[in-house]
Amino acid sequence: MIGISSRNPKAQPQQAWTSERLSSSTTTLLRSGMRRLPIPRYWRWLAQSALIGLHGKQQAVRRRRVLAPSVTKVRAYSMLPETELVLLGDHVLALLSEGLPGAFVECGVWRGGSAFLMADLLRRAHVHDRKVWLFDSFEGLPEPKEIDGRAVSAYAAEKDSPANYYNCSASLEEVKETARHLELAPYTECVKGWFAQTLPSTRERVGPIALLRIDADWHDSVRCCLDQLYDQVVPGGLITFDDYYIWEGCTIAIHEFLGERRLATPLYQRGKTVYLRK
Repeated sequence: MIGISSRNPKAQPQQAWTSERLSSSTTTLLRSGMRRLPIPRYWRWLAQSALIGLHGKQQAVRRRRVLAPSVTKVRAYSMLPETELVLLGDHVLALLSEGLPGAFVECGVWRGGSAFLMADLLRRAHVHDRKVWLFDSFEGLPEPKEIDGRAVSAYAAEKDSPANYYNCSASLEEVKETARHLELAPYTECVKGWFAQTLPSTRERVGPIALLRIDADWHDSVRCCLDQLYDQVVPGGLITFDDYYIWEGCTIAIHEFLGERRLATPLYQRGKTVYLRK
């Protein structure tokens, strides 16, 4: 059985993220954001803490100090609480520090906040050879199915209410305008349509993937993202899931995929985010 390592509160992921050298892009970011800290030592600590789950007030303050400008910039465009945005930023910085190649991809973007956070960190690190891909229908969520769990009936009954963010819908024009307003358009590319149509036709252009963030809610959507993009995630890359504990269909899709591929890949949890390292 494939389980989540941190369901045991005493268990922490044991695989540390180690890096002997810093990329020039991450060094640039730290010089601009953390002038008073020793760059190599701090960056190695940050990369390790992002993936092995180091906690404590001092560590959290240091991480947030680096990420604060970007988190503040995008906060209004995301459903995620600040703590989850900080975790996403941790992962991006760790991948940049390791020097892993590949794009950053989000499937299910709403107003773009999470993707814009990744893009802003690329901008601050002066990374120009990759970008963030935003895949979404930009028309809201598709209809859920029975496999998505008992709770979906209540959601479906009020899916267009403000409490459900009008079925998690935001127009393509709105997201593109926000990217321009935040000066992140050069670092992002939006792809409109249902995943089953857009992912197969676009994945060659995307190329290798360093981080794949799946916020697709329903079973069929999550499974489509994994089927179409998992093989493009580079060794050492990350796949993060937003809805593992929210919708049963998402949970089923993840374990179903790993089981069919016979992948004994641990799932880790920090905050509300569940992720795996390929």
